[in-house]
Amino acid sequence: TVRINYSISDKTYISLYYRRFTTHPTISERNPIIVYTNKYEYVSGNPDLKSSITDQLALDFKLPYGFTVGSSLSYVKNDIIQVEDLYDKNSKATLLSYCNLNSHKTANVTISWSKSHDNIWFIDNYYTNINLGYRQTWGDIPFLDKMLSLNKPMYYASLSQTIYWNMGSNRASFSVKGGYNTSSDYLTASVDANWYLNSGLFLNIRKAGVKIGISGMNLLYNDYKEKTRYKNISSVNINRFPRRTLYISVSYSFNNHKSAFRRNQSNADAVSRSN
Repeated sequence: TVRINYSISDKTYISLYYRRFTTHPTISERNPIIVYTNKYEYVSGNPDLKSSITDQLALDFKLPYGFTVGSSLSYVKNDIIQVEDLYDKNSKATLLSYCNLNSHKTANVTISWSKSHDNIWFIDNYYTNINLGYRQTWGDIPFLDKMLSLNKPMYYASLSQTIYWNMGSNRASFSVKGGYNTSSDYLTASVDANWYLNSGLFLNIRKAGVKIGISGMNLLYNDYKEKTRYKNISSVNINRFPRRTLYISVSYSFNNHKSAFRRNQSNADAVSRSN
């Protein structure tokens, strides 16, 4: 791993980063025993798996006015992926296993902007963050009697906003985050466009050391749909699992007791020395 940072000014710097690492297949990924899941699917490892090698180069810029630009390019050789292929033509059962892709490249570019405002009406602080990005993967996969190139790029955007306000000695915050991803390809899969909206409300009771929160995940979302293609199999997967979820949390900090104990101990030591 090599990293070089260069500061042009107090608000502007450049970072260049390179690393190479190796990923070895796990025991389960190399286990050749075929396991029955149901009458339509079997699962197995691949004892012939090779270790994958990844080279990654990243160039990041921090700019004035809250802008940052990040870019990266990675090259993976013998990437380990999980795939489906025909196991029994008569029953149409499939075998879920692992294989090595010869190689593929992935490029990422992200542009971010963040801004913080103080004392707006009753709001003590208002923070907003916008992310725009691009990702594209190049690689060929075997499908039927030819090599198939799936390299449609993905463009994505997200917006998060948080407001903070003081209520006496207490502090509250409310946040909203939403995002959108265009349809895209990644290795063996083609994914439809998807979007989401999350929100959260938190109250920090400072004197009591208690933080109360209520947050909602996937308040708005669409189903995740992908089409995979590999060798003799073409399948469509529709994921409806990310249901709307509500979280309620209560946390308590013992630091107040520690601080109070240390203050009392310090006062007692001071009184003892004065006597």
